[in-house]
Amino acid sequence: MYLIHEFNLVFAASIVAASVPASAPIILQLTAKVCVHLILATGFWFVFERPFLNRLVTREKARTGLEQGMARTGLHRERTR
Repeated sequence: MYLIHEFNLVFAASIVAASVPASAPIILQLTAKVCVHLILATGFWFVFERPFLNRLVTREKARTGLEQGMARTGLHRERTR
């Protein structure tokens, strides 16, 4: 994890150094670094993490899954007695 974050920090700093003049106020440079880092993180999330997030579950699917799970564990029989 550390190496990935280190790469992103150095990459963001190099982008800012190329686009923001060195004579700019430090707060502008820091803000630009944070923005570039957030853009990198958002792109990573969108491409590599978002496709694997859980889909929205409807109530009917949740109820069916719950009933199937209860039937597998035997809880369904105890509940109907």
